Amino acid sequence: MKGDKGDRGPIGRTGPPGGAKVNPADSQLRRRRRSTGGLLSISEMNSTLFATADQIMQRLQSLRRGQRSGATRFTPAISCADIGHQASAGQPAQTGLYWIDPNQGGIKDAIQVKCVFNADQPNLVQTCVSPKEPQNAAEFEYTTPLPGESKWQSSLRLFNPMHNPPNLNSYRQSQLNYLAVSHRRAQQTIKFICQGSYVYGKGNADFQHATALRLRDGSVLDLAATPRTGEPEDYAYSDRRYKLDSLMGLPLVNATVLFDGCAMWNGERVETEIKVESLDASLLPITDFKLRHFLPSGKTVLGIDLSAVCYSN
Repeated sequence: MKGDKGDRGPIGRTGPPGGAKVNPADSQLRRRRRSTGGLLSISEMNSTLFATADQIMQRLQSLRRGQRSGATRFTPAISCADIGHQASAGQPAQTGLYWIDPNQGGIKDAIQVKCVFNADQPNLVQTCVSPKEPQNAAEFEYTTPLPGESKWQSSLRLFNPMHNPPNLNSYRQSQLNYLAVSHRRAQQTIKFICQGSYVYGKGNADFQHATALRLRDGSVLDLAATPRTGEPEDYAYSDRRYKLDSLMGLPLVNATVLFDGCAMWNGERVETEIKVESLDASLLPITDFKLRHFLPSGKTVLGIDLSAVCYSN
C-alpha cells in the first residue's frame, strides 16, 4: 500500500559546467564522421577549410567594395581602375568625379579626381588630378625682370607687390608619387592667355621667345632650343620633341602646340595652348614656365589655365 508523499529534500550541490555549444559546421563534420565510420581525411579537411576561407574572403571583398566606392571622401577607392573593376558588366563605371586614396593614408589624405572610363576599352582608364590652387585662366600682371633676374614664372615679380605669383605645383605630392609609380603615361595641357606678349612663336618664323617648361623632376623642356619637326611652314603648329631619355626609340616627352594665337596678337585676348605627353608618368605635372617676352611698358599681362594632369597605362 502506497503511503503519503514526504517532504521535499534539500537542494543538491551545483554540478560541473556543461559542454561548449556545438557549431553547426562541427555537427556536420561529426555526422560525416559517423556516416563514414571515422575521421575526415586530410584532403577532405583541406577542402572544407578552403571553402570556408573562400566564403570569408568573398564576404570581406563585398564589404570593402562598399567602403571604397569612391563616392565620398569617407569611402575613397584606391584608384580609378579600382572603381572600374568594382563595376558590373551590366552597369559599367561612369566618367565623373570620385575620391581616391592611392597611398591608403586615410580619408584625410584622400583626393578628388576625375576618372575617365572608356566603354569600348575597359582597360583604358585615366586618372586626372587638378592642382589644389587651379589657375582657371586667371590673369597676372608681371613686371619686367631686371638684368640677371630669373625669368621663371615662380620668381617673377607681380605689378601688385601684395600678390604672389601663382603656384603651379600645388598638388598633394605623396599621392602623385603613388600615381606615378602605378601608371606608365601622363599628359597635361597648359594654356596661355596673352595681351601682346609672345609665349611660343612671333609670326610663323621667330621662336626666340618660345617658353620653357619645368617638369616635376626638375628637367626642362625648352621649346626655344629643341629641334622642331614637320615642314617650316607648319612650325607654329607642329610637334616639339625633347628627349630626356629614349624608350623603344621614342621620345620620352612630346610637346605639341595645339594653337598659337599669341603669335598673331591683334589687340584682343588671344591664346596659345601646348599639350605635353610623357612616357614616364613621374615627369608630370608641369611645375613652372619661363616667360621670355615682356612688353616695353614694363607690365606684361598673362593668363594661365593649367589643366589636370592625367595618368594612364
